[in-house]
Amino acid sequence: ALLGFVAENKLIASVIVLILVSVISLVIGLTWGLAQAVGWMGALVLDLTGLWVFLRVIVRMLVFPGSTSCFRRSTEYNYDCDLSRQVITPLYEFRGLLDIFVRGSDADPRVDIAHIPVAVEMLTVLCRN
Repeated sequence: ALLGFVAENKLIASVIVLILVSVISLVIGLTWGLAQAVGWMGALVLDLTGLWVFLRVIVRMLVFPGSTSCFRRSTEYNYDCDLSRQVITPLYEFRGLLDIFVRGSDADPRVDIAHIPVAVEMLTVLCRN
């Protein structure tokens, strides 16, 4: 399967290999530089510590995307949109109830009387908070 991918997408495969070689060269270079300063055991400890921190950040980003600043605004925007979708229907129904009280039979016919208790309960909760 991998050879078929490489045969079909030579440019993508070569870019992936180039990126991997660059990352491996960077890690080897940093390890060699650290080994000159703190010895090979110290460089190994620092490499493993860096790998551990890197993996923790990656896992945190995958599990809790709003915990990192680069995804925070997008996550908050999606949360706000979902919350407003949940709130808009009861508010619309409550507005319809008020229209029924004020105008009588001339109110909006799209209002479903069955949803009005949900709207009143939602407004009660909002007033409490």
